[in-house]
Amino acid sequence: MDPLLAYRCATYHGAYRLQRTDLGLVAAGRRADIVILSDLEKVTVDDVLFDDGTSRRRASMLVDVVEGPSDPPLDTMRLDHVDVDDMVLRLDVPDGMHRVRTIADPS
Repeated sequence: MDPLLAYRCATYHGAYRLQRTDLGLVAAGRRADIVILSDLEKVTVDDVLFDDGTSRRRASMLVDVVEGPSDPPLDTMRLDHVDVDDMVLRLDVPDGMHRVRTIADPS
């Protein structure tokens, strides 16, 4: 994945899906901790600016960034037989309606 797309997925898109309009990008009215990187692929951190106004120059990672698995994990759960009725959401809400948000792979 392109590094810029990965950062956008981790910041803006995550905040958008969670309806956190105060997070996700640098703009007026938004809260932010900003990480300044000199190398996007190696995640070389030069500076970190925190929402409270403090800064950490030449910050270092607490643990090394390691390459993750290239293949998605498959068959990681074992379930007994699943019936259609198991997928019904039973919610105790006053008006009988409730919005459910999910984050799912569009493919």
